[in-house]
Amino acid sequence: MLSAATSAVRQSLPSTCAAALLASSSWRTAWSSGIRGYASEGSAVHEVQSTAEFNSVRKQIADDPNAVAIIDFTAKWCGPCKAIAPIYEQLAQQYPGVKFLKVDIDNEGLMEVVQEHGITGVPTFTMYKGPRKVENFTGARIDLLRKVLQQHAS
Repeated sequence: MLSAATSAVRQSLPSTCAAALLASSSWRTAWSSGIRGYASEGSAVHEVQSTAEFNSVRKQIADDPNAVAIIDFTAKWCGPCKAIAPIYEQLAQQYPGVKFLKVDIDNEGLMEVVQEHGITGVPTFTMYKGPRKVENFTGARIDLLRKVLQQHAS
């Protein structure tokens, strides 16, 4: 059974995910570089498993005004999410001072987090610097992802 959040996201896919990915200048590179899962063992991306875990990580970031975290709200069934995953992993390795998180919107233990962040499309990227949300955008927009990391993580 699909959650309400998942249903809402799937309904908005044509306008948010696919269009954004196709508009990206690097989508072919992302697609051809190997659509595979990420956040595996040894990965620089941390896959959050529960609301309690998410809140704990957010508190750590909020307590340090210089800490930077970026959250990838994603879904296993989302093609653009799969396409950008290897690039997100590469960026996590490039920016070791930034905490890269992955939140699967279909994980029942994270529904509260998904709802609190108002996720209506995937992938959605949200960046925090200390306690403040400094960026939020939807779509596999590789160039924008790189730009916000350069801007806030440097």
